[in-house]
Amino acid sequence: MKCWRRTREHARTEAEPGSRADLRKKPRRPLTSTLGAESTHPFCSSSHPYNPPPKRNSNRSAMKSEPIIDCFCLWSDLLGFGRTFEEGGWSLSNEKVRKIAERLAAIERMLFRSNAPRQEYVFLLNDGVARNLDWPHPEPGYLSGVLHWLQSVLTNHWQINAIERQNGHPGMRSVLCSGQRMDLRESTKNSLSQVLAPESMAEHLARDISVYSPQQFQMNLAFSKAYLLESLGSKAGLTGPNFFIEDSLFHDLVQICANENVVMLDGKLEYQTTTETTDHRHVFTILGNAQSKRVLRLAIEFDAKVVEVNHRGIAAKLHKVTRFQPMDENDSFWFDFCGYNFEPTPLPSSYAKDGSLAI
Repeated sequence: MKCWRRTREHARTEAEPGSRADLRKKPRRPLTSTLGAESTHPFCSSSHPYNPPPKRNSNRSAMKSEPIIDCFCLWSDLLGFGRTFEEGGWSLSNEKVRKIAERLAAIERMLFRSNAPRQEYVFLLNDGVARNLDWPHPEPGYLSGVLHWLQSVLTNHWQINAIERQNGHPGMRSVLCSGQRMDLRESTKNSLSQVLAPESMAEHLARDISVYSPQQFQMNLAFSKAYLLESLGSKAGLTGPNFFIEDSLFHDLVQICANENVVMLDGKLEYQTTTETTDHRHVFTILGNAQSKRVLRLAIEFDAKVVEVNHRGIAAKLHKVTRFQPMDENDSFWFDFCGYNFEPTPLPSSYAKDGSLAI
């Protein structure tokens, strides 16, 4: 035994150059790629995908330092998917199930025609789509972007349901909520960040994104509320392919309008909100006021019946959209959210022919 120990120690101290013992003493080369930083990934625009971003501190003190962001989030769900999967045996080989891809393709086409890419983040998941908009608190000059986004999601919902109606499909239901969100971690991780691999495989593993977790939807309470409320469906009063808006969102819009003061060539432009209530409808309107002239910016009409939900700590009042008038339209028309057929409809008597409010 003593002889074996002496022989082993001798091999460690007097290893020949190039031998296995000599190689053990040399430091390993890093198992990372040396590719350039000109390429980016859509979820990681600030870092190169081949080099994983530095790890965040995951302790509780670091979590407390993350900023809380006010946001609006829409969750839309195509109706009737579960029934089709059941009839098709949950197999993509079934012809009925395969036709679902046509419905999903229609969503994608309509989404890219009417979305607001500079302001929102969109997350597509099977037969649903989430759309998030952050809004500063407060930041003058931001109302225009909020109104364009709101018009975008309403128009997109109408377009998809019009196509669904033409094709004999049950349509899409949407719920729009207001809330807060927080970033918790990086949006993606590649396979190279999960395993140790030789340098010959580093480039391939770096290109392979193994974890998707978009920051805008990681800890998004507006998204959670919209998803949970929509999933309740007709049992909670959220029936059919309708568009429902949470009551708290209107309070946020009023607050944003109050902070909005834009200086124009002809003076200051101020915004205000009005609400008209009758036995059959509610109308929420945002007006622009410049030199005693009020110009209609956005009008949404709701069903008089409010859907009240109390579920898992969420106490929400939801308003069903019946008609919607876009911004800056000279012609007096509304998008019909009941039949999803375009029919020019006269404005209420309080509005002039050009769309401005009669004073």
